[in-house]
Amino acid sequence: MKIRAAQLHYPILERTLSPEHYFSQVKEQYSRFKQEDLLEMVSRLSIFVYQIKTAKGKIYNGIATAVSMREYTAGNIKGHEATLTAKELQQLELLEERRAQVKPVLLTYPKVSAIEQWIVAIQQSHELFFELEYKTQTHRIWRVDGTDAIAAIEQLFDLNVPTVYIADGHHRTAVMSRWAAKQQTESFLYATLFSSDQIEILPFNRVVEGVAKRSFDGFMKEMKKLCDIRRIKKPFLHPPKHCLQMYIRKQWYALIWKPKILATCIHPIEQLDPYLLDQRILKAVMQIIDIRNSDKVKYIGGLQDSVRRIKDFVDKDEDRIGFYVPAIRIDDFLQVVDAGALLPPKSTWFEPRMLNGLLVQDLYDGN
Repeated sequence: MKIRAAQLHYPILERTLSPEHYFSQVKEQYSRFKQEDLLEMVSRLSIFVYQIKTAKGKIYNGIATAVSMREYTAGNIKGHEATLTAKELQQLELLEERRAQVKPVLLTYPKVSAIEQWIVAIQQSHELFFELEYKTQTHRIWRVDGTDAIAAIEQLFDLNVPTVYIADGHHRTAVMSRWAAKQQTESFLYATLFSSDQIEILPFNRVVEGVAKRSFDGFMKEMKKLCDIRRIKKPFLHPPKHCLQMYIRKQWYALIWKPKILATCIHPIEQLDPYLLDQRILKAVMQIIDIRNSDKVKYIGGLQDSVRRIKDFVDKDEDRIGFYVPAIRIDDFLQVVDAGALLPPKSTWFEPRMLNGLLVQDLYDGN
């Protein structure tokens, strides 16, 4: 994987009204903020070690850098979601207007011990360049501008990382591909790279309308053909693979897919719980054919308040069901993407989450 150092901009937060004002507005107001000298560009080409620590003590370590768009054209930057052309064109217009990549694409790759060691060594040997406590996270950044250190990490990626996977930012990547196609020289994608050991995949849960069209007993009879079902007092936040949890009529149930159902799943994607839920329950049982565009299906991402949000939505109407879906395991995610499949809509909620405007890559012709 070809990466290179970049001259990124960062905010001078002392000049802003407040961090909250800056980060809530920078996506739309980047050009104005830049004109008002609220950002400064680093003096030299650099690669940045980027650490995010959550309020619960979870720490993620990666790097912020530039990745050659030729890697995307060659198929070495792999995605798992389909993009919408209309949204791409809208974002391309915004990109060209502000001439900057305000938020990095989040990429991941199988762990490489030498890269992890390089990151730790930089954190131990370099002074902290930037630190921000914002909402529930602490962002720490170390700047690397020494030619030897930059050459070392570029070589490590070149030799050890043939492929990276888009965790978050499919449309931003596709838009940069459109931009790159217009340039006469090589273009680069602004990205953060966190190894598969440094990211988490959290569940994307579903709340669904549609029980009223059949009796409750009839619905449960259909479900028992697919799953072994038992009542539970409360849901597990981290259920094992193939254990759905369903909330209906103020009661939680654990649903374990029957072995005969799993035995029919040949392709890796067919083993994913979001896929099984969409195909076997929402389509086959509840007759929601176009799940992506259905107004009967709503999504609740991540772990925070997800149980409460499911309960609040379902308790308002007996026609509703909530499904708490096991998170996709990283190994399964990589296997499915390597097989060339697209994941079901809203299947993955990746952590860490990147901030708009913390580090920004300006565009240049042939950037």
